[in-house]
Amino acid sequence: MPLSMARKGVPEAGVALRGDTLVVTATCDSLQRLVLWYESELTRIRSETKSEISNDVQTEEKRPPNPVRVFILGMVAGLLVGMLLTMKLKKR
Repeated sequence: MPLSMARKGVPEAGVALRGDTLVVTATCDSLQRLVLWYESELTRIRSETKSEISNDVQTEEKRPPNPVRVFILGMVAGLLVGMLLTMKLKKR
């Protein structure tokens, strides 16, 4: 129902029989106006939120680790662990 034909909050109910099914409908123009208002507010808020999020988000590229650096760090860690184990075993 268009808003121009609003009946100032008068509820309306209808009952119909379709085959062996009873169909009950109910409307109220003031509720329809509220639904339209909430839908427009939701649309407005979503568009504002979307623009704020897109302004706040910054993309950061994550590069894979340098394989040479990983190898060197692994070698240093291995040497340190080996030295510590050797020192500990010599004390016994």
